[in-house]
Amino acid sequence: MLVALGLGNPGQVYEGTRHNVGKEVVLSLIEELGLRAKPGKGCYSYASDPSRDLVLVIPTTYMNASGQAAKQALEHLGAATQDLLVVCDDFALPAGMIRIRKQGGYGGHNGLASIIYDLNSEVFPRLRIGVGPVPGAVSPVDFVLSRFETAEQPPLQRSRAEAREALLVIAASGLDRAMNAYNRKAEDSHPDSIPDEDGN
Repeated sequence: MLVALGLGNPGQVYEGTRHNVGKEVVLSLIEELGLRAKPGKGCYSYASDPSRDLVLVIPTTYMNASGQAAKQALEHLGAATQDLLVVCDDFALPAGMIRIRKQGGYGGHNGLASIIYDLNSEVFPRLRIGVGPVPGAVSPVDFVLSRFETAEQPPLQRSRAEAREALLVIAASGLDRAMNAYNRKAEDSHPDSIPDEDGN
């Protein structure tokens, strides 16, 4: 089973912000697959695709409490921490780029920090969607709560589509195949991109 958790903040005020990209990717995949989300046993909603052994989860908490939703969803579904795939924004990656990793630190992301704390583990995969770079005069906190500029829309749409594709590849064929396909594609497109939080 793959449990894909799309991170974001609830409420209309946060719709379309950089910090909600993970949530919006998962929501759009639910729509693309013709699934219907329903309330979970806790602070999340979810949609299941049994044919793909895939569950798509949306926390109803704010970002800094994402770990509650992750823990509750895994317990409800009878899934292990290693079955979780967190889909989230990353201001350290350029817009238009995605990166898949099997584990790692929180990289300055409050949603990942909350999940690591509540699950007491860093050993879960994550699919990170670039929303950067952060302008020099802007704090990362303010930056991730901002909306994309018009010029950023084409690369953003490309990375959102690739993230949805990558989720389906992971569900069907595993992390390694998706990493080989999408990490290489990202590196070819952005050869001078900055490294991950773990230096890779």
